[in-house]
Amino acid sequence: MHPFFIKISKYQKRVSLLTRSGTSGDREEADRLSREIPAEIMQEAERLHEEMKAAGKIRHRALLAILGAENYPPGTVISQGDYMFHWLCWFRYGKTAEQLVREYDSGSLKAAKQVHKLSMEYDQWRFGQLDPNNLKFKTDVDHFDLMTSGLDLGLENLTALELSSCFDELCPCSGPHVQENLVKLRARILKAFPPLSEGSSPKTDP
Repeated sequence: MHPFFIKISKYQKRVSLLTRSGTSGDREEADRLSREIPAEIMQEAERLHEEMKAAGKIRHRALLAILGAENYPPGTVISQGDYMFHWLCWFRYGKTAEQLVREYDSGSLKAAKQVHKLSMEYDQWRFGQLDPNNLKFKTDVDHFDLMTSGLDLGLENLTALELSSCFDELCPCSGPHVQENLVKLRARILKAFPPLSEGSSPKTDP
C-alpha cells in the first residue's frame, strides 16, 4: 500500500470515530478536522496526483464520478452541500446524481419519485433534521469509502488476507472483516467503475 493511503486513512478513521462519539466536544473536533485538513496533507495529495497523472497511473475514478467531479482540477474544494447531495444519491440509489437527472429529464416516473425523495432527505439534512451517520444503506459506507480511496494506491492488488488485515487496521467500523465479503465488494466496485483503459463511464444498475 502507498504510504499516503495509510496516512490519510488513519486521519479519516480518527475523524469518523470522533464523529460517532457521544461527547459534543469530540464531534466538534471531528468537524474541525474535516474543515481544517493540514496543509501538508493537501500538498502531498496534489503532488501525488500530479505524479500519478504524469505516469498514467490514475485509472480508477469512482469517488470523482460519484461526486460529479471528474473534470475538476486538483485542489478544487467541493461544497458540503454538493458533496452531500451526490453522496446521498449514490448510496440511496446506486447511481450518480447526473444519471438520476438524465433519467428524470427523459420522463421516468421512477426517477421522478427518487428525485423527490432525495430532495426531501437532502433538505432534512440541510435544516439539521437528519444525521447522515444514522442512515442505513445496502452498502456499508465505511467499507465503500475505504475501498474506493485505496484504488490506484495498491489496494486493488492485495490478496484476500492482506485486504482483511488492511481493513482491520484502517476501517473505523468495529470489524472484524471477512475476507470473502471484502473481495466481493472490491469486485463490485471495479465492475461499476472499471479502469479508464476499459471504459471511462461508470456502470450502474437500472
